[in-house]
Amino acid sequence: MKLSKKIGRKPLYAHEAAACGSIAGGVAAALTTPLDVLKTRVMLDLRVSTPLYPSVVCRFLTTFQGWFKREITLTIYQTETYLRD
Repeated sequence: MKLSKKIGRKPLYAHEAAACGSIAGGVAAALTTPLDVLKTRVMLDLRVSTPLYPSVVCRFLTTFQGWFKREITLTIYQTETYLRD
């Protein structure tokens, strides 16, 4: 409703509402998925009598440092491949 008032129309069209919902869902998934992965790994660490990582912060850093390195490497590779073609 706020968007429709801001652009000066009463209702949003269906495709506009769908686009807004898609963007909101994408942002929500992008923010919550890494936290869910972290929560799952912490819970699995707690099942072991001697945890591999002493704290949640340590688990976060070790989990996502490797993930970020893979994602950045993959992104650079895909960009270079795209630019060569």
